[in-house]
Amino acid sequence: MLYRVPVAGGRPEALQVSPDAFDGRLSPDGAWYAYTEYKDAWGFIEVTPTRGGAPRRLTRRTERVYQSDPLWSPDGTRLTVSEADYTGATLDLREMSVNDTTRRRLTRSPKSDEQAIAYTRDGRVLFEMSGQDHRVMSVAVGDLLAGSVKK
Repeated sequence: MLYRVPVAGGRPEALQVSPDAFDGRLSPDGAWYAYTEYKDAWGFIEVTPTRGGAPRRLTRRTERVYQSDPLWSPDGTRLTVSEADYTGATLDLREMSVNDTTRRRLTRSPKSDEQAIAYTRDGRVLFEMSGQDHRVMSVAVGDLLAGSVKK
């Protein structure tokens, strides 16, 4: 169970989060909590408001893709997630809008694992862990979105 507790003290409030939730992170403004829900051997990305309300699933089961490790963009409008495609044995990064759930692929790295770690404050650079050797890299977000990053 996850609780929200006022900094000044007071009564804790339970957030509506699945008991199968992990990899959770607060949005930059603290209004949302994004996490991976593990259900029936699949990972889904969900967000729940921290001031109360029902969770909202941003991804769906496709029988081949497992999403995990949500990372908020600095402006709080997007999540970068790791997306494991079991048919192609890849783990790449996708960016999704929290408002309309549009998604776009950020990396396409065969035989390599990708996990977003952090953004710079201005959101222009993304640090990621890449490859089987787990090296940390920084990549310009504009280059990722333009598809000009080759790995």
